[in-house]
Amino acid sequence: MKKITFPFVVKQGSVSVKIYRTPSNGCESFSRADYLDGVRKRPTFPTFQAAKASLPTVSAIPILTF
Repeated sequence: MKKITFPFVVKQGSVSVKIYRTPSNGCESFSRADYLDGVRKRPTFPTFQAAKASLPTVSAIPILTF
């Protein structure tokens, strides 16, 4: 089994989302960093599996046009 290193990067096409290990009051938590509507979002999760399960699918990510 391959050891997970952080930040854990998930790439699909030109989109990448990072999952960070985030210490919180002596407990381990995980946060996901991505941009939605031009604003950086970083929600936290109690487990790595929950953070990974919360990753948006490519179809849910809007395509930006300029």
